Amino acid sequence: PGNHELLFWAGLGTAQAGDFEAGLARVRAAIELQPAWRALLPRLPADLAPSAPAVLAKLDGGGA
Repeated sequence: PGNHELLFWAGLGTAQAGDFEAGLARVRAAIELQPAWRALLPRLPADLAPSAPAVLAKLDGGGA
């Protein structure tokens, strides 16, 4: 759980699998441990991380 890279990718996968809030919490935890993950989110291609735009929107205060 303390590994920021695992938290980040697991969070995106969890969000994509349908548990958006749990996934978002993992991504937030990863960003707290390593803020550079926040900068990566908007650069991820949709085929690699389909949930990234929704996670990013929620982090920016928008809807999911």
